[in-house]
Amino acid sequence: MSTAMSKDRFAQDAHNQGKKIADEAKSAASKVTDRAREAGSFIADKAEACTEAVGAGMENVGHAVRDYTPKALGTAGEAIADRLEGGGRYLEEKGMSGVGEDLTKLIRNNPVPALLAGIGLGFVLARLLRS
Repeated sequence: MSTAMSKDRFAQDAHNQGKKIADEAKSAASKVTDRAREAGSFIADKAEACTEAVGAGMENVGHAVRDYTPKALGTAGEAIADRLEGGGRYLEEKGMSGVGEDLTKLIRNNPVPALLAGIGLGFVLARLLRS
């Protein structure tokens, strides 16, 4: 009878140890998930800040093009400056998330051209990487 009790006790101890290890694994997984979420949020914030900085830079270049374009170029300098300033304002206002949303809408509204553009871009990248 004592052998049966020791087997039961051994089984119970093994069960308790297994449960303890499972709980520790869940806790560790939860901590890793939290850290990954924090890192993702940090990266998203940095990408957003970089997008806004690029937008401000584009706007400044647009102003410089407008101010320093020779008159001989006529309206070409104005058109370039307008595009740079408009693109810069867009990036500053929309940020990375807004650009992603707009790109998603564009692809949904024009799936065939988006697919063809993706194939073309893939072909060009493959050629560049192979060289």
